[in-house]
Amino acid sequence: MRFVKFYRGPIPIRQKGKGILIRQNLILFIMFMSFIVLFSSCKKSDELDIRGEWGMVEYIGGADFHGRMTFSGDMTDGTWIDQNNISGTYHVNGVEVSFSFDATIDQTGRVQGSFTGTFSDENYMSGTGRYIYVDQNNDEVICYWICTR
Repeated sequence: MRFVKFYRGPIPIRQKGKGILIRQNLILFIMFMSFIVLFSSCKKSDELDIRGEWGMVEYIGGADFHGRMTFSGDMTDGTWIDQNNISGTYHVNGVEVSFSFDATIDQTGRVQGSFTGTFSDENYMSGTGRYIYVDQNNDEVICYWICTR
């Protein structure tokens, strides 16, 4: 049996004493596996599911604030509520996440919040946020946040 270099032609393989050529089958197998790898890597970002309870830490001006948030809806859009019954909406696009609220808070007045960030994995996301205190001359506060579950 004569073996040919891989780049020059088919690879003969012995099976039960008979030589067979598998060039076409090998190419089809490689293409099939490539598609599986491609689709599984694309699907991974679609599988990031924000729904459920998360612990949140916000860092504002050297202080940290701890809380809990619960996201409900579907995997891309829905609502959230925190431990103080402040609620809003969220949107997930692949690994990017955004959520916001517009609420009246005792002794503070009307506050609008918007947060953007990214998932690092299915149990960790982080980003920046912005609070606008509408009833206090539209004062703005920027924060950094981390959510884990």
